[in-house]
Amino acid sequence: MPGNAAYGCGLAYRNFFHKELLKNRDSIDFLEIPTEDYIVRSRRIMTDPTGAVLREAMDAFPSVAHGISLSIGSVEPIDEGILTETRSFMDEYGFDEWSDHLTYHRMQDQDLTIFVSVPWDDVAARWVASQYNLAREIIKQPFGLELVAYGFPVADCDFSEAQFAHKVAEYTDCWFLLDVCNVFINAENHGGDPYQYIRDLPADRIQHIHMAGGHYSDGEWADSHSQPVPKEVFELLDFALEHTAARAVILERDAPPRQFGPILDDVLQAKEIFLKHRPAEPAANLEELIKLAPEVKTVIEPLSLNNPPQDLKQLQDYQRALVGCAFEMAAGKHEGLSPDQIIDSYEMSDEWKARWRQMNWKSMRKLTDKLAFIIEDDKEVERYYQMAELSQWASILGPDAMVGR
Repeated sequence: MPGNAAYGCGLAYRNFFHKELLKNRDSIDFLEIPTEDYIVRSRRIMTDPTGAVLREAMDAFPSVAHGISLSIGSVEPIDEGILTETRSFMDEYGFDEWSDHLTYHRMQDQDLTIFVSVPWDDVAARWVASQYNLAREIIKQPFGLELVAYGFPVADCDFSEAQFAHKVAEYTDCWFLLDVCNVFINAENHGGDPYQYIRDLPADRIQHIHMAGGHYSDGEWADSHSQPVPKEVFELLDFALEHTAARAVILERDAPPRQFGPILDDVLQAKEIFLKHRPAEPAANLEELIKLAPEVKTVIEPLSLNNPPQDLKQLQDYQRALVGCAFEMAAGKHEGLSPDQIIDSYEMSDEWKARWRQMNWKSMRKLTDKLAFIIEDDKEVERYYQMAELSQWASILGPDAMVGR
């Protein structure tokens, strides 16, 4: 298949199985490339500093791009730098499709790097749409938003999550990436019928599907991408292909495997399910098809933070409080205080304090424990990056380059 649009069953690219990928070209239809591995200098230095490995992969497979850093639900100015770098990366390597996540994780220069549920309110849908439209101007095409797994939903929302997706689809020309493992995890952790959830989504807007295997720990499922895909997720994949317009299925596996065989087995099982519902080849030219933007049913006025409406300001206050609280708890603050005392220490409306109080505080503790681990791990990664950077400079300057010479 020419070009770089997705059809069939592919694999999220990780460089630790690069050689095995090339040996199995006939079994894998395309790759999904993580953009942050290339637009973030530290990650590129540690994985593929010249881009030569990526070019080898893309010479062998059609490829699409997938990001993790947009934080489109954050009620703060959108990060145009990330978007500009992403567009440049797409142009350099010839990507036709890109997606990120329908979530927020960053507020006031504090980045959880953990996806948090956007409240399923109309003000949040209008804000996401406003941010999407700004991002679209830089990306220069419609792009996908992935429906995420989350530690806790927000209480007393205007809509269900599926209804919220319909609102975002009403206000924008986005498409959606449905992660059936996320559907399984959210249903297991928070309740609800995963099949009814899929039925209720805007079926025509779902273009890509992720699948993965998580792990069960401390009474909850985690979206770790660390295990083979369980049968429940394959069953949801079968159902989703029957009830949506999805044309691409992508396996995610983040833990380095002892053998590539189990990963390939999951791809082949997904392909068998895919071929029950879709032809082996696309019925139309994909490169032309993806250029046809979906209809925007309701055009909304852009929302501004210069003089935000009250409901948007209240949402911003809540997000700032939650992210700030997570970092403070990860640093050991608020010890000995009750959840009510902690919540009351932050500036936000009484309505949002009441909604926050309905959260399972165990979920907040898990978020902060995970954040504390990430902060410590990032310190180790930074030390490793510094050594990798020095190694790169040494290879460029040659063996005769010496400090102080």
